[in-house]
Amino acid sequence: MTGHENPPELEHERSALREVGLALHGEIAAGFDRIEAEISIVGGVSTGRKRLCRPDGTCDSVMGKRDSTLRARELREAMYRPGAGTWFTAWFAVTAEGNLRTRFDHDAEPELGQFGAEAYRADFDEFPRTPENTPDWLAAVLAGAPTRHDLVRLGHDDGR
Repeated sequence: MTGHENPPELEHERSALREVGLALHGEIAAGFDRIEAEISIVGGVSTGRKRLCRPDGTCDSVMGKRDSTLRARELREAMYRPGAGTWFTAWFAVTAEGNLRTRFDHDAEPELGQFGAEAYRADFDEFPRTPENTPDWLAAVLAGAPTRHDLVRLGHDDGR
């Protein structure tokens, strides 16, 4: 490898990110100038929300196509780093001109979705983390504590 080549895992990550951007770009309808998506994935379960925005700043929530979520799964896998894990929630904004902005959260419990403890255990098995890279809430769930969603479903304020 020369000094100008990127490691293969970085090229795979860039390619996967490009695919997410292209999939989202394909969902921008006439009259809108961007699409925004929030996608959470845990243990093979995914949830998200999308909205199309107009040049005047008004936005409409949309169901969107499943392809961008499938591409996000591939990106999440490409972004895994041994011992450090990967993201739980990602935010994407794609403009009609093709500009892409992203943000990734590797540590917070997703606010979207109804992920149960079994999903977090499966996720941890697939994308293991060292203890120092495991957030306290995730360590507690892996040790048997209920998830935030479990507590809400049971009518308790989780205090997290």
